Amino acid sequence: MTSSNQARAKTLGFRSLVVLGGAALAVTALALPSKAATPPGFVSDQHRLLDSRSTPGTAPGPVQGLVQVPVTSDVPVGATVELTVTTINSTGSGYVVAYPDGDANPALPGTDDLNYSAGRSVSSTAVVGVPTDGVVDVYVKGAATQLVVDQQGYFVAGELTAPRPVRIGSTSSGAGFGKVSSAAGPRTLQLPTGDYAAGRPVALNVTVAPTTTAGGSLKTFPGGAAEPITSTVYFGGGLPSSNLVFAVPNAQGQVGFDVSQPANISVDLEGYAPTDSTLTGFTPTRVVDTRTAPGARPITGTHTLTVPTRYAPAGTTAVVLDLISTSPTGNGSIVATAGGTAVPPTVALLFTTGQTNNQTVVVPVSPGKSATVSLTVAGASTQVVVDTEGYVTTTPTD
Repeated sequence: MTSSNQARAKTLGFRSLVVLGGAALAVTALALPSKAATPPGFVSDQHRLLDSRSTPGTAPGPVQGLVQVPVTSDVPVGATVELTVTTINSTGSGYVVAYPDGDANPALPGTDDLNYSAGRSVSSTAVVGVPTDGVVDVYVKGAATQLVVDQQGYFVAGELTAPRPVRIGSTSSGAGFGKVSSAAGPRTLQLPTGDYAAGRPVALNVTVAPTTTAGGSLKTFPGGAAEPITSTVYFGGGLPSSNLVFAVPNAQGQVGFDVSQPANISVDLEGYAPTDSTLTGFTPTRVVDTRTAPGARPITGTHTLTVPTRYAPAGTTAVVLDLISTSPTGNGSIVATAGGTAVPPTVALLFTTGQTNNQTVVVPVSPGKSATVSLTVAGASTQVVVDTEGYVTTTPTD
């Protein structure tokens, strides 16, 4: 992009979007009012940035190649934005990767945020640093697909550092894991030397590519720690599956994984919390399971989740949740917002008939003594399981 195209255009109230390798698209977005002061931690800012099925001013249709997506104008430069990327009605297989625009390296990062296949609708979370032009590059590599990009909110500068994503682990090459192995069972990833600190959460995109058609799951935990009952990636049908995980490395900079079925695992580093960040992570812990609650049954509509105080202490402004849909009666979606707030036109998790789907999201909590989150299930009913991976407070916790 030229320097004039890179201008954030707050005063003009619009930004441009370009698709390379396909028809040019343009989207307009009203400039939002600037905030008087930058609030701490994570800021909820939910907007639909792109929907290739209905983009104004162009014939809707599947896209492929580079899509340049502007974030909303109130997201400050230097922040890290949380995006939900969704592919719908894909014509074949491929993957999607999101990264900051303006990178001097013309090559793709060699990472992925989402894997899709023909006829399959998939959603995944990405965290991306916001460059000076306010644009995130979303690259669709493979078959053409309908693409939806939702902005969920952002971490202010200093909370979560998100440079260009990089692949740090692969069981198919042995990188990070020390040896090549696609067998089921535990293995340890050694994080490379970097700016992250032991005990501070790192944002990892974990992709599991099963070598059989059997369904299974993958657990994530600090290296050497006891394994939790929770899982962070679910997969089945021999298809790859991804999820963003806020993992906590041990003192040696290690993260543990345990996969229940033979599979290849790849791990991409998307960000890390500096030592003075108010983002605190811990081993994933289950807080809700509608399958075991009194009167257990699939749910639909809006439900309020109160996060226990030990997982959301006083001063918590947002929580890191892994939303899991299991045994859905049809297709649908889940939206996550602060308790009691309006439901935005965005999606946090897309689910498919009969399949277990999960996705990590950072969600603000309602103000007050209890940290509450509203979960709205649209479409078919589904059993909902919620695990928590961390929280954001108004002041550093360590």
